[in-house]
Amino acid sequence: MDELLTRQITRLESDIAILEEKILGNRPNTYLPKLAQKLYELGLLYGYECNDLERAEAYLTRSAEYYDRYTGHIEKTTFDKIETLRQLVNLYRKTDRTEQIETTLLRLLQIYRPLAEKYWWIYSENVAIIQWELGNLYASMDKSEAAEQMYRESLKTRAEFDEEDKGRYRPGTAQCYRSLGRLLEAQNRFSEAKKCYTTSIDILKELKDIDPSEQSRFVAPLKMSRALLADLNRKLQDQKKHSSKSNTGKD
Repeated sequence: MDELLTRQITRLESDIAILEEKILGNRPNTYLPKLAQKLYELGLLYGYECNDLERAEAYLTRSAEYYDRYTGHIEKTTFDKIETLRQLVNLYRKTDRTEQIETTLLRLLQIYRPLAEKYWWIYSENVAIIQWELGNLYASMDKSEAAEQMYRESLKTRAEFDEEDKGRYRPGTAQCYRSLGRLLEAQNRFSEAKKCYTTSIDILKELKDIDPSEQSRFVAPLKMSRALLADLNRKLQDQKKHSSKSNTGKD
C-alpha cells in the first residue's frame, strides 16, 4: 500500500471515529449521512485500490445501514444510498453470491419504484433495468418461472416509455426480448422463443433505419439476435428431419 493511499485511509478512519461519537449525541440525523458517505468512500478504497473485498463489503454494508437509519430529508440521501447498494451488487458479483445480489437488487427496486411513479420519464428505465437484471440472476439460478416473470415485467415497464426516445431506450427492449427468448428456448418453448428473437431483430432493424449515423451501435446486438434465431431454426429443422426419419422407419 503506497503512502498516499495509507494517508487517505487513515484520514477516513479518523473522520469515521469522530462522526460515530457524534451520532451518539442528540442530533444523529445531522451526522448519519456524513458518516455513511465516509464509510462508502473507505469501502471504495479498500475494494478498488487495495482489492480487499472483505473490508470493502464491511464498510459498504455499514454505509447502507446508516442510510437506512437516517430519518431526515430522505430525498437528500436516496441517490447516495442507491450508489452504495450498487457497489455492493458489484462486489457480490465478484464473489458469486447470488442470494446477496438478489436481496440487494430487490432493495434497489423498492427504492426506484416510488421514484418512477412520481417521475416516470426519469426513473422508469432504472426499474426496467433492475427487473432485467433480476431476470438474468434467476435464469442463472435455474429459477425459470421467476426469471420469466421479471423479463416480462421489464418489458411491460419499458412499454411505458421506450417510444419517448427510441434510440436511447429501444436497444434495451431488444436486449430484454433476446434474454427472454433464450430462457424460453431452454424450456423448449420454441415458438415463443422465435417470436422474441424476431421482435428483437425487428426493433434493431428499425433503429438502424431511423438514424443511419448510429447504425454501428446496433450491428453487434442485431448480429447476436439473428444468430440466435438462425440457431433455433436449425434446431427445429433438425428435429423435423429426425421426426420424419423416425416416422419413415415405422412405416
